[in-house]
Amino acid sequence: MSNKVALLIGGAVGVVFGVVLITLDAPPIAIALVTVPFLAWFVGCKLYLRHAAAHAVRKALLRHVDPTATAPAGAQPADNQLIRRLNATFDWEVARPLITSDFTMVDVRGRRFNQSIYKRSLAVYESAFSQIENQIEELYADPHEPDVFHARERLVGRPHRGPDLDATTWSRYVLTPDGQQVRQVECTAVVSVA
Repeated sequence: MSNKVALLIGGAVGVVFGVVLITLDAPPIAIALVTVPFLAWFVGCKLYLRHAAAHAVRKALLRHVDPTATAPAGAQPADNQLIRRLNATFDWEVARPLITSDFTMVDVRGRRFNQSIYKRSLAVYESAFSQIENQIEELYADPHEPDVFHARERLVGRPHRGPDLDATTWSRYVLTPDGQQVRQVECTAVVSVA
């Protein structure tokens, strides 16, 4: 669900609660006690996504910087349009057909997440940054596993508030044997964060 749809649904729920209470001739204090906390919570969530999530992303990346990280020994330069398309999008509708139903995202700490968390992470990036772009700087085929690629990626974003984000990372992509979908994306190292 996009953030605009969630905002519309949340606003509609708040209005419906208010109208129901007014229709029932509830005292103004009852209306305020029901609607104000709901609206405060809802607005708070939206403000967090727009203003604090970008800072949280930067902070998480900074904890794992390893400027010496590189592609595995023996990896050969390669190109793969499927990986480039998935890497470049923050739109779930574009990403969904590019990944398998059992898709796994692995963060730099080794934690594994399913497809629904990946979908939410895309939405957080879209909400937290007014402009966001992810591009592959280098792409290598793994010499020992034909379905595995290693990508040096550059994430550049302009948050709604705070300094711009410019991060370089290494990710490992595992494709299906036919090369038609991505089964796993793993952030293996953070090279730099500015």
